[in-house]
Amino acid sequence: MVRVAKTLERAAYSSAARIVVLSDSFRENLLAKGVEVAKIKQIYNPATRPVRSQPRDRGRIDRRRVLTMGNVGLSQGLGAIVREFEANEALDRLGARFVIAGDGVAAPQVQEEIRSDRVTLTGVVSGERLEQELQQAAVAVVSQRYEGAEFNVPSKLMNFMGYGIPVVASVREDSEVARILRASGAGWVADSRHPEAFAAKLAEVLVQEDELERRGEAGREYALRHFKLERVADSFEALLESVVSGGRGECLTSPDVAPRTRLSAMRSPRWPS
Repeated sequence: MVRVAKTLERAAYSSAARIVVLSDSFRENLLAKGVEVAKIKQIYNPATRPVRSQPRDRGRIDRRRVLTMGNVGLSQGLGAIVREFEANEALDRLGARFVIAGDGVAAPQVQEEIRSDRVTLTGVVSGERLEQELQQAAVAVVSQRYEGAEFNVPSKLMNFMGYGIPVVASVREDSEVARILRASGAGWVADSRHPEAFAAKLAEVLVQEDELERRGEAGREYALRHFKLERVADSFEALLESVVSGGRGECLTSPDVAPRTRLSAMRSPRWPS
């Protein structure tokens, strides 16, 4: 069965005119399998919430509020993150609060690590409550803990950057999350093998208000170019047109490219939502 699956995989790569990947690590995996570089195009998943066209209202931001959201699963490693957050004396002195807006199979484990009212595990929240949290957060947290290959980019990263919230990530140094944060200037990276280093980095950056604002804005501008739904649709349409025409054109990624007329037609009332 494994041999058959590998044969089908190679056949699919060989017959495809283009292959879309979500990350550089996925691209490297395909290149290692002998896929022609000209076939591979990288297009990120879009943000699942609207990317803000303007910065957040600074008056609504709680300068000591830290947020993560979404699935509370095993791969997030949030139990260790919470434990080190609670244990870090600098974060305690700052009065930092950590809100985990979500639920999942690891929620009981995370709950066991909560020792004070400075950490809140909300469970699933309404869209209105989540919007409030996104407006108030000074810093967002993205955490991943993988032992093997890692190809995905959690959608929360796109949403945090789209809101202009600077990110402190506890991830592998060579992960796609780390690469995006470094390329965009949208936050900081701490090695996920050392959750205590994450807590120390968080305490360090929470007092840097000007830098938090600068990195949050850098993330929002990057999201406008790469994670906005219309931009992703434009990139896929350019790719499909390239395949139809037999060309090798690059995907549209520049923010200066005007929206395509066909996409405008698709948004008209005559198309189903």
